[in-house]
Formats: sequence, C-alpha cells, structure tokens
Amino acid sequence: GFIIFSSMVCMLVSTANSQLTFSNPIIDQLSADPCVLKLGDHYYLTVSEKGESEIRIFKSPILTSFRNAESKVMYTATPEHRDLWASELHEVDGELYLYFTMRTCKDDTPDQCDNHRMHVLKAENASDPMGNWSAPQRLLPDWDFAAIDGTILRQNGQKYFVWTSGRVGGLSIYIAPMANATLIERPIVLLSQPTEDWECVGGCVNEGPFFIYNRNVSYMIYSCSSGDNYALSQMSIAAGKDPMDPMNWDSVDGTLFGRNDEEDVLGRGMLHLTETWMVYHGTTNSTGRTTRIARIEKIEWDENGPKFPIAHGYNHPQPVPSGQTEFSCSLLQTKPERSIKQISFMLCMLLSAVNSQLTFSNPIIDQLSADPAVHRVGDNYYLTISENGETELTIHKSKLLTNFRNAEKKVALKITPPAATDLWASEMHEVDGELYIYFTMNVPPIGHNMHAIKAENASDPMGNWSEPMIMLTENWPDGGIDGTIMKHNGKLYFLWTSGRVGRLSMYIAPMTNATYVARPIVLLRMPTEDWECNDGCLNEGAYFIYNNNVSYCVFSGSSTWDPNYSLSYISIPFDKDPLDPDNWDYVGGPVFTRNDEEDVYNTGHAAFTVSPDLTETWMVYHAVANSTGRDRRIARIEKIEWNEDGSPKFPRPHGYNHPQPVPSGQTEV
Repeated sequence: GFIIFSSMVCMLVSTANSQLTFSNPIIDQLSADPCVLKLGDHYYLTVSEKGESEIRIFKSPILTSFRNAESKVMYTATPEHRDLWASELHEVDGELYLYFTMRTCKDDTPDQCDNHRMHVLKAENASDPMGNWSAPQRLLPDWDFAAIDGTILRQNGQKYFVWTSGRVGGLSIYIAPMANATLIERPIVLLSQPTEDWECVGGCVNEGPFFIYNRNVSYMIYSCSSGDNYALSQMSIAAGKDPMDPMNWDSVDGTLFGRNDEEDVLGRGMLHLTETWMVYHGTTNSTGRTTRIARIEKIEWDENGPKFPIAHGYNHPQPVPSGQTEFSCSLLQTKPERSIKQISFMLCMLLSAVNSQLTFSNPIIDQLSADPAVHRVGDNYYLTISENGETELTIHKSKLLTNFRNAEKKVALKITPPAATDLWASEMHEVDGELYIYFTMNVPPIGHNMHAIKAENASDPMGNWSEPMIMLTENWPDGGIDGTIMKHNGKLYFLWTSGRVGRLSMYIAPMTNATYVARPIVLLRMPTEDWECNDGCLNEGAYFIYNNNVSYCVFSGSSTWDPNYSLSYISIPFDKDPLDPDNWDYVGGPVFTRNDEEDVYNTGHAAFTVSPDLTETWMVYHAVANSTGRDRRIARIEKIEWNEDGSPKFPRPHGYNHPQPVPSGQTEV
C-alpha cells in the first residue's frame, strides 16, 4: 500500500517587509499535500477535500493566508474514482496543468480498486486557474504499476517526469523524458531507491519529489521514511549532465528538514529561488495524520545549495515573505518568468495558526460548572454540565471554545427528586457513529451509578435524547461515578470510579457496545500517595487522550472540595492489554495542580478537545478562585503541549489576570 505521508513542496520568489509577521498554518482546515503556484499577482493553493473526492483551488493575494479566500472545485471524482492525492499546478509550454494521483475502482466497489495512477487536468485558460478544467487524462497508461507524487524536472532545455512507485519494493523514485505535458516517453529509469537507515524509519520510502533551481544546479527535494520521522532529503545534478543517468546525481547523506518536537511540528517540506519559500503540511500531534494542515517556511541558500530551517510552530511568528505588505499566512515562491509549485508534504502531526493578537481569560463561562466536559461536533463545541441543583443535564453550544457565555442551551435530561438526584460528571462521546452522554445519577435504592443517553441524531447534539440507560448493574452492587470511554487498539473499554474497596478507586472493564459493560471488571488503581489523599483518598474523573500510539488516562486525586485537588495520569501503549494493571505506567505524581500566585485552586476533573483548526489539544477542567471556595467550581481551559517522548505537557493553571492566546483557528473572542 501507499504511504500517506507524501511530501510535496512549493516555493516562490518575493521581496519583503520584515516588520510584519505571521504564524503557521496558512489555512484553518485540513489541507494535506498542499501545493501553491504563483500566477500574476496571486497565489493558488490546491488541496484535496471531502474525503479526498474533490480537488479545490484557493486564490489569495498573499502567501501567508488562504483563510476565507476565493475558491472553487477543480475536479470531483466520479463514482469509480477515489483517493485524490497530491495535486500540483505546473505551467508547461504556455499551458496550465494539474498533476495528481487517483485510484480507479471496479463496479464502484471500494475493495476492488487498482493502485494509484497519475492523472492530469488542463486549464481551459492558462491565465485563469479559477476557470474551467478538462476531464482527467491518465499518464503512463501502458506502465501498469502504482504511481504517485508526480512532478516535473526542467533540465538542459528538456522536461522530465519524476514520480514515486513501489514497483521494486519500498517506495522509490523514477524518471522518464516527456514528449509534451501529457505524454511520458521511454526509457523509465529507477532514480532513487531507499536503502539507508535514515530513509527506512517506519518503512523504506522515497516519495514526494519536487525541484528547485539555483546556480545552474537542479535540486530534487524528496521525502523519506514514514510516520513521526518523515523528513526531507536532497539529490542534485549540475546543468549539462544527463538526468537519466543516476550516476550523474549527487546525494546528501541524511535528512535536511524534519520534526521539531519543541514546537510540536512533525512535518517537513520544500523550496525555490531568490527569497524562496517552502510549502508543506504538518500536524502538532504525532497521531494526527488526519489533521495535516498547510504551512510555510523560508529557505535560505549558501554555496552548497538550499539551507532548511527548523519547522516553526504556532507560537513562533516569522517575518512575512519579502514584498508582502499586509498580514497573513501563505506560501511558495517562483521566478518572475515562470510559476513554481510546491512539494506537498505528508506526515503525522498537527499545526496551528490563529490571530496572535486575540486572547482570552479563564473562566470560559460565568456560572457554576463543576465537572465540565466539551465535545466538538462539526464546527461547534458542546459543553455538558449539571444545573438547577444537579437536576438538569444541560448542553451549551458555542463556536468558541473560549466562551460559553450566552451560548445556545438545551436541557438533555431533567430529573425529579427524590426519585432521582445528583446528576454528575456528564461527558459526550462518539461511539460507533452514534453520540452518547455518560453521567452519574443517584436512583434509590441502587444509589449512584453510571447511566447513558443516546442522541436521536448523532450530528445534532441539540436535538432529542433517549431515556437514561443504566450501566454496571449485573453482579456489581457497588455503583460507580465519573465513567468514561477508552478507545484502545481497536477495542472499547469503560473506566469509572467506585468505593468498593473503601477508597474511591478506578476500575476498568471491556464493553460489548456503547452501553453494555462486560466482564472482567478489574481494579486499575487505588489512591495511596499523599498528594491524592487530601481531605480523603480519591482517584476519580478519568478521561483519555491519545498520542504516539499510547493511551493516557488523566485522572484527579484528592477530594474535589480540597484546594489541592490535582491531576495526574497513567499510560499504556496500544499493543498492551489495559485489563492488566501491570501494563500501565504511572507518571509519578501530580502534573497539574493549584497556582496560588494566580488564585487558581481545586484544579481537576479534566476533559480534552481540539482547537477549531484541529491542530491543538485543549484541556477543559474546573477550578475555583479562592482556596476556601469549594462550591464555586467553574469551567476553564488550558492548552496542552506534548513532550519529546510524546507524553502530554501540562501548563500551570492560568488565572483571570493572565490572558492566553485563543485556540488556533479561532478568529473572534
């Protein structure tokens, strides 16, 4: 199969205003394998959308931002086609073409598909990329092997097509001469095959080639390895030499552009001339391969060729491209006489770029909101809390993670004491395409136990919900609170807190479906350390986040009424059985606790969500602003970073007088 992290790049020439800065990314949507071409005074970005069934083009006057840009669909796949990847715009002989990869399926059946093949579209008007485009034409029709990531080399006045195929095992790079923009001639030559350790991490890969030119040398920048270690390397050939002879090429021993764990960037890209800019995609989470977003970096030059920077994260603004006189995020570079494109760069990570001038202050709502949880559906955030004396389970809908004040609200469940009391700790989860809220409720004579309600419409949390369904009933008389879902190695588990052994401890069991807890039930963790025994020994409020194929169970220790209420976590790799307590690793103490300097206490009961552009992880939790204010727990949020080893990195809690940048992709407060 093909590796998804295909690396492509775009570059571009410009002239600069060093006082203006921008932060990556350059668009607030999924944009894997981005490519940019400059025509006239505008930049054109092409990406795949709608489950890789469409190629869309965006038009922007600035390189640093394609947000709210004019756009149109260039091509929509017919039912027998799917998996449109890695589109690149190229000018060839005065005409404009789009090269891309696509699969063909038999009888519209997804499990009967050929491997990817290269295709091309031609613009009706070469000066108007926003106009009409031809139907797709297959390239290399008589070469019946997989082909992806095609690009064009211009060498010695001739054109060559360069692409990636798995024909010889491992993804390798091939080259062939071109008779014209759509006809590839023979011979076909194997140019580069991955054999070195640095290009075989996670899989042997050479892919996503793209060319830049300087000082009579053609530089082929390509991607190697897979996963978190996906990186760029380089081959080059001097003018006058025949590119069809692999011996004429010089190679770099190693990678040039790779992950930057310090800034949560696990992606890399490519470049061009004068002031050259590289366009690539990245994510800020090593498991975020589906959240790849377009970014750019400036490429310098020295006597040895291109010099690649370290990938910049959202919190590291960069000067805008030379000649840009307004603010925004963009990419690419080209010579004045010809357009240049980029190498779209695929990989597992995630990235963000919001307006760095926008800030918010905790809390995110002006009412009691103990045990908060936020779930994102579509473009909206849904905060679930208990209200009206813990007799109503309410849902608050907001486009902004930073503000649920005056948000649209719905009562999902209302109970009437004394038949039922104590609606606690509600959490919204998607399970098998359906939407559920799990919560605690006290129903005599059973007592506190876990329940669930199901949305009538999984895409509309503000719609109707089912009647409560009780969980943990069969041979489990000890009740439970603070239940949550664990999705681990393709299986579903339920984790909750119970006082069965005398202290509130965490238990885990497999689930056969979203509402049925199976057996065995295992005691996972009991509180024994000083930090988790303030005003009572408790482990509660568990919630899972995932990174680098590791499940992290973040939980609260001590009494929720105590100012020392804190968070810690245990973790387990995906390939280990979570029903064996010995398979879990404990971080060794609290990771998130009170901040007296900023008047933040009782910090705990966390849940997690993502920023609007899906590039950042944010934690929702409750806290109080007074060390004796146990009854004033209000929802707050903090951004979570990731350590080099992939574990979550928790900040200190921020008080009201310490504004924070808004989540990436948020454009208002």
